[in-house]
Amino acid sequence: MKSVVVAGGTDGIGRALAEEYLNRGDEVLVIGQNPAKGEAFLEAARGSGAGDRVHFVPADLSLISENERVLDLIGRTFPVLDLLVLCARYHRAVRTETAEGLESTFALFYLSRFLLGHGLAPALARAQNPVILNVAGPGSSAEIPWKTCSCAATTSEPARWGSAGGSTIFSGPVSLRRIRAARFAMYWSIRELRRPASPVSTIRLGPRPLPG
Repeated sequence: MKSVVVAGGTDGIGRALAEEYLNRGDEVLVIGQNPAKGEAFLEAARGSGAGDRVHFVPADLSLISENERVLDLIGRTFPVLDLLVLCARYHRAVRTETAEGLESTFALFYLSRFLLGHGLAPALARAQNPVILNVAGPGSSAEIPWKTCSCAATTSEPARWGSAGGSTIFSGPVSLRRIRAARFAMYWSIRELRRPASPVSTIRLGPRPLPG
């Protein structure tokens, strides 16, 4: 039985992956912002006989403090982690800032992935064949504004998504430098895969068989 953490696991692709690993007999911890969706996921797992292998942690992953709290909880639940799935993202048409003063898209789409990937590296390193699965669009074909990649002064919606999304390309390999014998799989949206000018075609990353 493998241990699996799914950030953004109460809805959409994240929930589908969490259900798939539960059906395979693995132990799954999902992180989500909506307690009602989390409870619905737990109830469905109990109904399928997987109630003893499922956990839900309510958290707003756009906050650094919440990522730190989640890391502590995961560390006590899974000393050894086989798979980290990073699905959390939320589309905001209007620029907003978190309570910690960071642009929301950057904080959730990039910074949370960075913090979870690095923070869970020790637990992943203890697994025989650890995997980080980053489910994300790689942004746009535009260059990442490195001096302002946190979108501190950016009001443009495409610029915010392009900066945060493009930055996720680099978060995985950096995290994996801390994980012995690990693999990094990136799954991109169909829209991005069809764009010949996207970073996917440049660095030759694309869909791979589902880990595990």
